[in-house]
Formats: sequence, structure tokens, C-alpha cells
Amino acid sequence: MRGFLKVVLWAAIVIAVIYLIGWAFLFQDFTATDNNMAPNIIKGDNILVYLHSPLDTGTITICADPRDETKKVVGRIAGQPGDKISLIRGSFYLNGTQLDQTAEGDYVIVDDRNTGAPQTVELSERIETMGMIRYRVLWPRQGHVVARLRNVREQTVPAGSFFLLADNRAFGEDSRTYGPVKINSCIGRPLLIYQPAESTGDADSSDRWLSIIR
Repeated sequence: MRGFLKVVLWAAIVIAVIYLIGWAFLFQDFTATDNNMAPNIIKGDNILVYLHSPLDTGTITICADPRDETKKVVGRIAGQPGDKISLIRGSFYLNGTQLDQTAEGDYVIVDDRNTGAPQTVELSERIETMGMIRYRVLWPRQGHVVARLRNVREQTVPAGSFFLLADNRAFGEDSRTYGPVKINSCIGRPLLIYQPAESTGDADSSDRWLSIIR
């Protein structure tokens, strides 16, 4: 009996070591510091990041901020090296083809970026398709903050770089603001929200536990 217990104990130790090694080399946790990727990632969400995921067009990634490499930015890969991209009144064109969008409805979010205090912002929600991925984006309501849908003249994504887009097109910062990011500065792909931020606007935390990030 004692021999059996010893085997079980050693098996448990080996499994724990393998788990810890796997966690250290395959995954990393990350906490969202803004609402750039709302409604898919909300400020305060705790996220599991897969460090070795292929980074394809349409996937979300976390990279060093080109303005301050000690900080991170989160964005959706909208352009890879050599791609031609442009934005016209918020509509995105990749190699001359406009991304498909369909209206989804209204969306309310609480954000403090522009005022320093929590402020309720009313937006529109759309479904966008990039590559093989369908995901939600936030858009200014008709007639409001249209100036935030900044135009970008057609440009070619530089070698060794990604062009990132925020899912929160109305208020998010992305490569329209800080420029292309270096591919070798990107740490991986966010997989799921393992602990969501508290409810804020339409982002109900009770529905977002262990939710897959698209």
C-alpha cells in the first residue's frame, strides 16, 4: 500500500512539474488596460495568451508599443508585410477589397479615456469578417463622432511589420495612431478571458467567464 501511495505521489509531482513548465513556455496572462478591443476585450479583463500561436490576418495579438517598448498594445492583424491597406470613413480596404460588415445593433460602454472619469458612451455594433474570422466591432452612431473614423491613404505595410486595427473603431488606438508594429515584438495570441472585468455597459461579466476571444 505504501509503495502504491509513493507511486501516486511521484506521478502527481511529475504532472505538476509538466504543467508548470507548459504554462511557463506556452502561456502568459495579460490584463487589458483599455477598451481598444471592445466589445471583445474590455478594460480589466484577465486574458490567457498562447505564446506560440500562428499570427494570421484577422487574429488578435499583443505587441510592444512602438512609442514605448516597455508598454504593450493589443490589436487585430489587418495587414501583413507587403499588404496594401487603406481606411475610408472607417471602412477598411485590404489589397483593394473592402471588409464585409453587417449592422448588429446598439452597444453601450463605460469608458474614462477622454474625461478621466467614467462616462457612458452609446455606439453601434457591427459584425466584420477578416480572413476566416467573424468578430464584433464598435462604430460611432449615425451622425456622432464621425471624425474619429480617421482616414488612412493607401499604404504598403513595411517588411517585418503588422498593421493593427482596434475593434473599437470609434475610440480605440491602433496603427492609425502609433504606426505599424514590429512582428518580432508580438508575444502571441489572446485565447480566452479567464476572469472578466466587472460589468460595464453591455459587457455583462456573468456571460464572459472563460469566453473564447475571436
